[in-house]
Amino acid sequence: MAINKIVASVEEAVADVHDGAVILVGGFGNIWNAPSYLLTAISKLPVKNLTVVSNSGGFGIEIWGGVFGVHEHDVEVLHRTKQCTKHIVSAPTNPLVVNTLETRYRAGEVEVEM
Repeated sequence: MAINKIVASVEEAVADVHDGAVILVGGFGNIWNAPSYLLTAISKLPVKNLTVVSNSGGFGIEIWGGVFGVHEHDVEVLHRTKQCTKHIVSAPTNPLVVNTLETRYRAGEVEVEM
C-alpha cells in the first residue's frame, strides 16, 4: 500500500514533529535554499529538544531582511525560539556576523557538533 504524502497545509506537514526530533534542513546557508515555511511552522509548535542538522547555523530574518529585503526564516528561527538544543552543522557561524547559534553556544544553551 502506498503512503499518501500529499498534505493540505504546511502545518499538517509538520504536525508529527515531536520533542527530541531530528530535523534535517537542506540548502547551502541562504534563505532561498532553506525550507522557510516549514521552519516557521515548526517554530510555532510546542516542541523542544530538537536536533538540527544543516550546512549553516542560520543568520535570521534580521540579517536577510536587512540585506536582501526578504521576509522568510532560515534555521536561525529554531534557535531564537530555543527549540534546538543540539545543532550538527558544517559552517556554524560567519566571521562577519554573530548569529543566534553562536550566542546560544557561548551561553551554554546549545550543543554544536561539526
